[in-house]
Amino acid sequence: MSEDEVIGALEKQLGKMRPASLGNSLTRDLERVMVDGPSVADRVLAGWVTMGAMAACVVAGITVWQLVASPVPATLTAQEVAIRQQAATEYQKMIASR
Repeated sequence: MSEDEVIGALEKQLGKMRPASLGNSLTRDLERVMVDGPSVADRVLAGWVTMGAMAACVVAGITVWQLVASPVPATLTAQEVAIRQQAATEYQKMIASR
């Protein structure tokens, strides 16, 4: 069987199929939603989702801004490494003494 014959047979099978009709209750529910619009609860939910998305954008923007505004140096000098190690050691001692 060639590819064209397979596609033709599939098209015939699909042409014979008929979708089941929608129930009356589903049709009424869809019509009500389309006419009345979203409920108050749906609008409140959409508002909260929108505010959450905006807050996430603000956090991402501030994070990117901080990374761009004050880039970390690519290499540290030996003196900077020693200062950071000393500070970390002092912090660990302070935590251990509590």
